[in-house]
Amino acid sequence: MTTRTFDQPNTYGKAGYLPFTLGNCGSQQWTPAYPEAQALLEIRRGLYKGQTTERYHELLEAGGLLPLNAYRRWDYRYTSNPGDYAIFGTQTCNGQPVPFEATYKGLTMPPRFWDTSDDALQGIPDPWTGVNTDALLIAAMANMLPDLDALTTALEARKTVDMVVHARKDAKRLIREALRGGFHTVKAASDAWLAWRYGWQQLAGDVEHVYNFLQTPIQALVVEGRSGESSVDSYTAEETYFWSSSDGAYVWDVDIDISVRGNAVGVLKGETLNLIANPAISYWETVPYSFVADWFVNVGDVLAAWKVRASMARLYLSLGSKMDITCKGAMSVLGDGSDPTTSATANATSMERYTSRERIPASAPSLVPSFDVKITTPRILDAAALLSKRIL
Repeated sequence: MTTRTFDQPNTYGKAGYLPFTLGNCGSQQWTPAYPEAQALLEIRRGLYKGQTTERYHELLEAGGLLPLNAYRRWDYRYTSNPGDYAIFGTQTCNGQPVPFEATYKGLTMPPRFWDTSDDALQGIPDPWTGVNTDALLIAAMANMLPDLDALTTALEARKTVDMVVHARKDAKRLIREALRGGFHTVKAASDAWLAWRYGWQQLAGDVEHVYNFLQTPIQALVVEGRSGESSVDSYTAEETYFWSSSDGAYVWDVDIDISVRGNAVGVLKGETLNLIANPAISYWETVPYSFVADWFVNVGDVLAAWKVRASMARLYLSLGSKMDITCKGAMSVLGDGSDPTTSATANATSMERYTSRERIPASAPSLVPSFDVKITTPRILDAAALLSKRIL
């Protein structure tokens, strides 16, 4: 295991109260709680850990299959824009209330994702929370198959020919239906959408897949597949504090972008032609509404993964994650907590950035269907069109 750090010393600036004048009492120095404080300006940390591959360059030059080794790299940076803490109020001088203003220079926002006392990360979310890792790996294996599914295309050939031959007649029918208005228009729109999604769009895809497959040399190949999902989360966190003589709040605006994926790479036992026909997949594809079932249960992916596992001489699997966090901090003063005759302001801000990349070697998943919801906007429209056809 190779380990490298990318830590840099923290950067600090000066901080402290400025002298101030109190009316006719002359110049007086406020005695702060921390008279020789430092303003934290920057934190930079980073770490890499990874497994090495023996004879890496030799294997690479020979076109050999490289294992999916474990590695993790993260980087963190905190930068502060120090502000001023200004307090306004009155003090008694010779028995009379006298206005004053005291200013603290170098006030900083504390980091949200770095513990300065332990010098360590804190509060970083786990990218794998709620992720079905088996489903990710199964989908990656399924995506190792060529896009061309020759047997299913052949089984659907008669429907495809009928669609092309009757295209003009069907178009006229849809137009007549749409012009009748009301429910007829809704039904015509549903029919047109489904004809496009599961007829013409699939035909165009089949033509493209045949062309692409013919451009690929048919030989024993290293093939790979990937699958993934992502999430974006934004939130605001607030934490109250008491500093000097004032109540205030630290406010952080956080954006978290997480993506996870499954990776599969292997060497075929035979030629790529062995992958373009799978009776089990073709049978499933011809079952009515099987495509709807695949939105919720990964039956199609599991059948494809079985084909892949039987076709590979060697197979490597891994899980990967990528996380990007941006955190903008700002400090506010809510008021003086000890003296109603004083008020305060503060204007410190900060920025935090955290990135991580990791790969985890994985063993073969259990090739059993599981609940794996895959709902997209086009599929929502599909469902609406199917439902309207059933109702109307």
